[in-house]
Amino acid sequence: MPDLLIDPSPFQVVHLSPLSEVHFMFIMLRCSHLFVTRFGRLIGYIMLKDLMHNDQNTRHKIKTVDTQPALPK
Repeated sequence: MPDLLIDPSPFQVVHLSPLSEVHFMFIMLRCSHLFVTRFGRLIGYIMLKDLMHNDQNTRHKIKTVDTQPALPK
C-alpha cells in the first residue's frame, strides 16, 4: 500500500510551543488532540482534556510515541 500524503500542519505543534498557543489551536480547530513534533518528526500528542485540567504539569502529560524519545523535563 503506498504511503498516503496528509497535510498535518493544522493539527500539529512543535514540542516547545507555548501552552497559550496550544490552547488557541484547540479552540480554533475544535479538535480533541494535537500532534507534537520535534524537527518535523512525530514525538507524541496532547489531548484537550489534559490541557483543561489547568495544572502546572500539563507539558509532562504529552503522550509520547513509542519509537521516539520522550520530551526533556
